[in-house]
Amino acid sequence: MKKDPVLIKEYVANLSDDELGAIVERLTQPVCGDRADVSIIFQKNEIIDKMLSRCKNANEWFDKVDMIQDQAELEMNKRQIKDKKVESKVG
Repeated sequence: MKKDPVLIKEYVANLSDDELGAIVERLTQPVCGDRADVSIIFQKNEIIDKMLSRCKNANEWFDKVDMIQDQAELEMNKRQIKDKKVESKVG
C-alpha cells in the first residue's frame, strides 16, 4: 500500500483547477465552516476519505489535512508556472 504522502501527491495532481483552488483558498486562511467544505471535497475521493477516516484523533486528522494543503499549494504554483509558460509561447 502506498504511503500517505504519495497518496496525497497523486490525489492533488488529479484535482480539477476548481477543486484545487477551493482547497487552497479554504485552507490557507480558514474561517468558520471552511474545513467542513474541504471535507466534502475530500470525501469524493475514496482513497483520501479512507485515509482521513483512519485518523485516531483530531490532531492526526489536522496533520493530514495540513499535508494536503501543503501539496495543494505546491501543485497550484506548478500549474500557474506552466500556464505562464504557455501564455508566453502563445503571446
